[in-house]
Order: sequence, then structure tokens, then C-alpha cells
Amino acid sequence: MISTILVVGGTSSLPNFIPRIRDTILDALQPKSTLQGTLSIAQWKKRNEEPYRELYGLSNKLAIINDSKPVDGRGGTAPRWTPGLMPWVGGSLAGYVFYSTAMLR
Repeated sequence: MISTILVVGGTSSLPNFIPRIRDTILDALQPKSTLQGTLSIAQWKKRNEEPYRELYGLSNKLAIINDSKPVDGRGGTAPRWTPGLMPWVGGSLAGYVFYSTAMLR
């Protein structure tokens, strides 16, 4: 699923939102550098905590399919929607999921 992310909704039409969310996800999927220098007690206790350790290998598979500026050619395969259509795409997907799950019950 990390290679088929579709960012929709009103917030996604903000300028540079999709590249910023991509960079944030990539940052979370990279191993953190070790802390250097004097550490506080709280930093010392958290020095080995890496909550996304199991996901580090997925950073090269990340693709946001409606990214207008894909990195390394991954992503950017969705149609170029105008920013005013992004909330409608999100609403139609939510409606589809709502009604399709109701039909399964």
C-alpha cells in the first residue's frame, strides 16, 4: 500500500502539501542518526527507541500517485486534477467505501 498512496481532500490542495507529506513520510522511514555529545536522562532512556524500525526498508517503495513532483520517477501516475477537484475525489472515494462496505454486511 505504500506504493499506491493517493492524497485527496481539501487539505491536499494547499500549495506544496503533497511534496511536504512525502518528505515527512520519507524522514520517518529513515534510521535516525545516533545522538552525539552530552545526553539528558530523558534522551539517554530513549536512545534505542526507533518506532518505525520495521518499516525502514519501505522508504524506496514510497510512491504518491498524484504527486506532481515525484522523486526518482516513483509516483505521479494519477491524472492532474485541479485543486478544486481534490475534495470531490476524496468525497467520492469515501462514499464508495461507505456504500460498498454496507453492501457486504
